[in-house]
Amino acid sequence: MDKALPDMPSSVQQPCLTIFPQNVAAPVLSTILLPPGARFEDTVQLANCNYLLRRCLSPSLAVGSITASLNATHQAVIDSYAQSEDETARVRWLTQRLVGEFVADSLKSSAGLSEVVLLASSLDQEYFRKLLNCIIAEFEAAALLDVNMLQGLGKVKDLRCIIGHEPLSALLDQLKDSADPYLKHQATYASQALLHVPNDETRRELVWQHAGNTMGLLGVASVCKLDLSQLKDGTEHLHKIASETHTVDAKVADSVQALHETGQDICTSIKGGILSGGRLLWYSALREAQEHILNGRLQDFNRFVFEAPCRNHVEFQWGICCLLGGIAVDPRWDTITSQHAVEFLGELYKNTAIFSPHEDVHKWILNILRHIGELADVSASGYARLTLQELEKEGDSDKQEVYRATLASPSSPYPINTRLSIPTSSPLLTRVLATPDIEYDLHRLRMQRLADHRGGIYIPPQAKPSLQAADDTLFPLMEKVQEFLGGQRQVFLVMGDSGAGKSTFNLELEHALWRDYKKYGPIPLYINLPTVDNPAQDLIKKQLLRHKFSEAQIQEMKLHRQFILICDGYDETQLKVNLITTNQFNREGQWRVKVVISCRSQYLGQDYRSLFQPQAIDRYRRSATDDFQEAVVAEFSRAQIQHYVEQYVKGLPAADDPQDRPSWTKEEYMDKLTRIPNLMDLVSNPFLLTLTLEALPTFVASKKDLSAIRITRVQLYDNFVRQWLEVNRVRPEASPMNDGDRSELDLLMENSFLFRGTLYEQNLTTQFKVRHAKTPVIQYTHLHDKDTWKATFVSPHKQAELLQESSTVTRSGAYFRFLHRSLQEYFYSRTIYDPLDYSNGDGSPSPEVSTASTAKTGLLSMDLVGESSILQFLAERAQTDAAFKTDLLSVIEDSKTDAEVAQAASNAISVLVKANVPMNSMDFRGIRIPGADLRGGQFDSTNFEGADLTNVNFEKTWLRQANLRRTQLKNVQFGEWRYFKVNGRVWTSSFSADGRFLAVTTRNLEVTIFETTRWESVFCGPSGLGLAFAPTGYELALGVKGSESVQVLNILTGQVRFVLRGHQHVVVRITYSPDGSQLATGCIDATVRIWSTADGDTLHVLSGHAGPVWGVAYSPTGLQLVSGGEDKTVRTWDVQTGKPLKVLEAHLGPVQSVAYSPDGYQIASGSDDKTVRLWDVYTSEVTHTLSGHLGQVLSVAYSPDGRQVASGGRDMTLRLWDPHSGDPYGTLRGHVFQDVGAVAYAPTSNYMASGDDGGYIRFWKAPTNLTFAALERKTCVFVGISADGRWMTKVYNDDTFELLETLMGATRVVSVVLVALMPFQRPAVSSCGSMVATMQGSFAVRIWNVEAETGTVLHDLVGHTGYVKVVAFSYDSSQLISASMDKTLRVWDTTTSETVFVLEGIDESVNSITFSPSGHQIASCDEDKVLVWSAETGEKLFTLDNSGGIGRFGYSLDGRYIISSAHSKHICWDTESGERSDRFVALDTEFFTFSFSPNGRFLATTGREGLLRIWDVYSDAEGGCKLVYQTMLEITYLIFWKVYQGEQYLVTMNSGLSPVIYKVLIGKQPGAFRLELAYAREGPEVLFLESVVMDNADGLSIPNLKLLKQRGATGSGAIRLQLRKLDDGTYQVIE
Repeated sequence: MDKALPDMPSSVQQPCLTIFPQNVAAPVLSTILLPPGARFEDTVQLANCNYLLRRCLSPSLAVGSITASLNATHQAVIDSYAQSEDETARVRWLTQRLVGEFVADSLKSSAGLSEVVLLASSLDQEYFRKLLNCIIAEFEAAALLDVNMLQGLGKVKDLRCIIGHEPLSALLDQLKDSADPYLKHQATYASQALLHVPNDETRRELVWQHAGNTMGLLGVASVCKLDLSQLKDGTEHLHKIASETHTVDAKVADSVQALHETGQDICTSIKGGILSGGRLLWYSALREAQEHILNGRLQDFNRFVFEAPCRNHVEFQWGICCLLGGIAVDPRWDTITSQHAVEFLGELYKNTAIFSPHEDVHKWILNILRHIGELADVSASGYARLTLQELEKEGDSDKQEVYRATLASPSSPYPINTRLSIPTSSPLLTRVLATPDIEYDLHRLRMQRLADHRGGIYIPPQAKPSLQAADDTLFPLMEKVQEFLGGQRQVFLVMGDSGAGKSTFNLELEHALWRDYKKYGPIPLYINLPTVDNPAQDLIKKQLLRHKFSEAQIQEMKLHRQFILICDGYDETQLKVNLITTNQFNREGQWRVKVVISCRSQYLGQDYRSLFQPQAIDRYRRSATDDFQEAVVAEFSRAQIQHYVEQYVKGLPAADDPQDRPSWTKEEYMDKLTRIPNLMDLVSNPFLLTLTLEALPTFVASKKDLSAIRITRVQLYDNFVRQWLEVNRVRPEASPMNDGDRSELDLLMENSFLFRGTLYEQNLTTQFKVRHAKTPVIQYTHLHDKDTWKATFVSPHKQAELLQESSTVTRSGAYFRFLHRSLQEYFYSRTIYDPLDYSNGDGSPSPEVSTASTAKTGLLSMDLVGESSILQFLAERAQTDAAFKTDLLSVIEDSKTDAEVAQAASNAISVLVKANVPMNSMDFRGIRIPGADLRGGQFDSTNFEGADLTNVNFEKTWLRQANLRRTQLKNVQFGEWRYFKVNGRVWTSSFSADGRFLAVTTRNLEVTIFETTRWESVFCGPSGLGLAFAPTGYELALGVKGSESVQVLNILTGQVRFVLRGHQHVVVRITYSPDGSQLATGCIDATVRIWSTADGDTLHVLSGHAGPVWGVAYSPTGLQLVSGGEDKTVRTWDVQTGKPLKVLEAHLGPVQSVAYSPDGYQIASGSDDKTVRLWDVYTSEVTHTLSGHLGQVLSVAYSPDGRQVASGGRDMTLRLWDPHSGDPYGTLRGHVFQDVGAVAYAPTSNYMASGDDGGYIRFWKAPTNLTFAALERKTCVFVGISADGRWMTKVYNDDTFELLETLMGATRVVSVVLVALMPFQRPAVSSCGSMVATMQGSFAVRIWNVEAETGTVLHDLVGHTGYVKVVAFSYDSSQLISASMDKTLRVWDTTTSETVFVLEGIDESVNSITFSPSGHQIASCDEDKVLVWSAETGEKLFTLDNSGGIGRFGYSLDGRYIISSAHSKHICWDTESGERSDRFVALDTEFFTFSFSPNGRFLATTGREGLLRIWDVYSDAEGGCKLVYQTMLEITYLIFWKVYQGEQYLVTMNSGLSPVIYKVLIGKQPGAFRLELAYAREGPEVLFLESVVMDNADGLSIPNLKLLKQRGATGSGAIRLQLRKLDDGTYQVIE
């Protein structure tokens, strides 16, 4: 807010000419104030009432041209308006309606324009903008300048279009130099007006009145006209004005034309320019002067003009003259005041002692006086002519010459005042008052909808801002929607799982809106989308016709009322179109709406926002996202579940027979929900909670051990439906019926009512699928539909009526639908497999129940791959019902010989995969499963020979040793591409414009170029670090090895066009401008250089960074550049001038990478502080801080469509983010053990490339659906494993442990309260499985008892004085050891929590500790040594040095040796002597983890690439061991060789932190082995293709072919051994 000007000290007060002798009342518009309810006769009355109401309700807004002194009678009238909500609503509606009429009028008369301008200050923001848009459009369309329209524009213009309150320096700087003084001064006023736009939107009318009267014509044209979305049109129009209508020098006109031709974004022309000096005092003074005039304080104005400190500033003087001219020509001032204004102008011209006008001001005064004198209808015109004559002889000869030259020139074309005359007629208001009445029928609809509202149980839902948002971002959904309804956005999307309560919420929202509805206010309209025929067209009209409104009423509401649409069930329409766009909502002349629309999350793909975002049609919005908001209904919390149960219990009817239904209390329900395993997770879904409460008494009736009960979703539905039908079977028997109806009921009872009722719903579901295009609603009228298929289900025939009334199909008028969409999907799953026993009560089965499986028939009827809910029901059946699983396998088997079964087989195998059924070593030769979804499936050693696998999705599938000979693999999807290997750590990468080539540089100073169409390397040679492809063609800018220069060459010809020289150090980053005319280089010398690609000349050297520049990027327009550097700053630069623009400071570490979003609104920066920050380009504020990386962020990139940001870091991960919400999409973990230093999206395809420190370039399919986004909603953050490998603990981000007994596959979830752990702090689990140790806070260790479902604290171990880094239990769980950064180890007794020993002398870099298997020794490992202590005495025994570094270490099974491995070598020490041993010298390569077999004979090792090797350590071979077997596994962190029930297993932990167990089969021949996948809780992190056989496979694309070959040959070369398959199925190494 601007401060008032300070009073001048009396000692320096200047003499003041008193021309306005006193303050007077502001101009009064005389009109009649009508009583409430009276009909307004003209717009002046409506405007006066509007103003007085606003002043009464909001006195702070009482600024305007209409004022009145209210007597007691008038005050009472206006008070009665203010106290009546209906009357204030009527006045508001008439005002808005009048604007709407003006907008719709094709012939916009001056009278109509006068009406809307008179009302402009009373409009809310929406209608204010609507009026502005309309007037601007008329102004643009006019062939000649329409003065009336232009003046209207000056009255209602809105500075909100200027985002960031910055100047148009590219244009206004030049206009200040114009030869036309009027243009020059108006450009200056426009600049200051922009700086003075307040952040408080409520003051815009005040701002505009001040700005409008001082800016004049050019102010309107240059500031109002140049908005964010229509730059080209705006600059073109301004160019015409500047070059045709006015006299402007060629420089200005050419500048405007250049701006138009380049299509320069208006925001990029807003730099600093003429406003770099900030707000100027003279502009604030002008505003204060105008404030005096508006309020009639003319004497104060008089004194202020002569006392203002800036009174001699030319711009102040020019503005004062404009204000005085406005008073003189305004007929609302009396004649004396008008003449005083003319006199004041004359004094300003004459009195040079105290007010020294500039020559331009002299000319302007003369022009104003001449203009006044020429106006016949102005009372002061004669006085102006006399004054003008008096001034002829004023001043010296120079001044008189100016006088003569001015009067000899043509009159000024510029208006003195932008006032429009008060309307003498009210044609718009007359038309508005003639509109049909709709309020009565709206009242009828309101009463009907309120009466229809079902009370029911309603728990206000919580929601999170997006699908990927964390659960700690929850907010009350109703509050958020109410906030949306009160704001400017147009669409609110409510997402959630099936049964999450979206429809319940929508009905509750409608009820609240109708309850609070006020006359003339927004009309709430609930629409069940599936019940509307083709909702993509005329949606509102169809719903209003259903509510009995007439065509005339509908048209009136369409044009002049606003709606709040509550659209329920978008997913049930099966549409894939944008209803907001197809219905043309909020377009000119169309429905004005705010839309709340709900959709199931499962229905949406990654690009779902395009289905709901309105198109950006408002010129003042930056993008369509400004009009869009979303929320995801969250699962019920425990408190919400308790609240629901409490209401449910209160609503239960009293049971006639207590034995029929137990009368449970809330506490009893909660006890069962809590004690039955995993049930609380299931009932976090509101609909499933409802089903559970209904079915729970049945589940636990005969069960004593609640912990043994397993309840699935499908079981809940089974019990709910059975109970529903049983209850409804009794009701008809007690109802009065005639004999015919009773006979129909008896027939149903005789043939098993349960069976008939279930069959009814199954058949109805089938008809929905087959006949009704999946729309889950039947519209039935007997007259029209009695002969259709619908009559079978919903006709008045008694049997159909009885079945319908007893079913879960509900009726609303002529519409029939299932109680819940998920029930329809459930019944469809039962058409495929129905497990229930339909008994008649006497134990005899119903004669119509077939014991034969109907699976094949049901699976044939439709493709289930896209029906996730049906698949889930069937998968749960397959998990619990062996017969169904057998049926599914049988269908797959039948497809071998029957091609017509292919669809059924595809569905069957998809169900089995969804059920996590392992299909390892299966004989699937010749099966036909086209289009099957096998993602995450387990097909280890499965034989697919000759199978039809067309269009099958194998993403993240286990295919190790699978046989794909002679298979049909056309369009098969693996979700991955082959990777490339280069020499050295990848530094940066760049795609050619067409995506054909990928160039990569490494820290070894080599460049490698790959052709992605052939997936081959085509060039490798020396280079520097930086590189970039040009935006067109195949030109490459590349650093020169050993030099500070950059060469620009064509990669096809190898011809170097020129070499760029000038940097003083190595160039690390290069980027081209979007048009290819420039390139920029970032250098270690702390500078950025901009070069011309035409001749290689240096255009600018950008200095400002205080260290190396690690990242540079152009904006999409090419007018700005962003850089990031070692000094922790992100800086933006003007490319044309080379001047710095902004310094963005928020990072806590060096900035490694920067990128502009494709729309230019965001900058992403990645830093050593482990974060990615997203910056708003215009406000320079951080909009999102993306946290998740556990190490430095080395690279960032936007996807070409701007919907993703990818970041790579020193935590070996590639992470994807939503740039709009800041939420994570997911994490890609293929770069195991290697930091990700480069990320690039392919410009023309949906994949990305990432490069790591191991020299691997990996390609990823950019996720296009939300299944990917859901991967890490519950994220495993830490993993610990017991010393014997039996127990694994996983710590999740929702504060729960999960204990896995690895060989049993059993899990136990334990809820705890964790203090935030550091990235290097891992938990430990005891071998007994009852204790888990975590680092609690900074220096303490906490031991948890995890035998119960809620973890309890056993001990807090306090004693360390530094961060605790690692903990470990002894093999017998009696002791715990902890290592701290205080350089001590502490040994604790887990029973007493006492310290046993404090062992000193370790290094801060300690990363691992362990007990020996016997428990007699303790060993710790740091970066270069192993320390060994006695666990019995605490004495340090040995220091085992290894200056080459240590990665992993551990004891041999007998404790005799300690083995370490790192950097392609290993070392073995004897634990008795502390000396190095050559016991395992044959282990000639690095291994990452190892484990001995239970008998100690074999040693299993895994390397960085996932290569598993088995060594015979009792061999007589040289080096003490012999390699006997190897195979490729997933990348493996840990491995344990265990015995379980007489069989041997390898327990591994993969890169996804999940256990994978292989059965070890040892053959009869010495050293013969085979591994079978025995258990994998989840699919592999990446596609697993080791040893896949694919001879003569048909239809493979080249990328897939090379992927298969590469994955199957991983580790090939000197280290790969030939294996021979033996008769018993095991393999043996070929010598």
